[in-house]
Amino acid sequence: MHFNAEAASQNKKLVQCYICFQCNHVAKYCKTKQQICAKCGDNHRIEQCTAGNDAIKCNNYKGKHLETANDCPNFLEQEKRTLNLINQYQSTSSPAITTPLLHDSNQFPSLLNMHQHQQGQLHNDIFDELINLLTTKMKKIIEETTKRLFKSLQQKIKKANKLVHQLKH
Repeated sequence: MHFNAEAASQNKKLVQCYICFQCNHVAKYCKTKQQICAKCGDNHRIEQCTAGNDAIKCNNYKGKHLETANDCPNFLEQEKRTLNLINQYQSTSSPAITTPLLHDSNQFPSLLNMHQHQQGQLHNDIFDELINLLTTKMKKIIEETTKRLFKSLQQKIKKANKLVHQLKH
């Protein structure tokens, strides 16, 4: 049994959101919840637009055309980018990918030998021990500093209490 295989056809049409009129997404996924007028660029629907035909303004490119115009420079640029991306992955003239040479030490560097692995492990152990030692020292310093602060605070509270007691009597 045989089947004829056909290359998949790519959708080359650029999508444009009808809420914000930006390209490459649709209204369902639009982060802008405020409707932009395709005629004047203000925050309302085109049906509610009171601007005259001389006030037409593209919000994306600031030109004197509708947001949906196919000749908008912004639209044309986005369309060109999309086509370039499609062609980049669809091109039959792209250079063939060569497999790496198995005996080339640049493409297949040797793995660490046992001695190098042990040295690396030793460095990791020393590093871990150093971190533990520094952490312990820092904890002690913080505890001592906290004790001194509390002691100083208690002394000041005692002095304040004595002063208050003397002022009352």
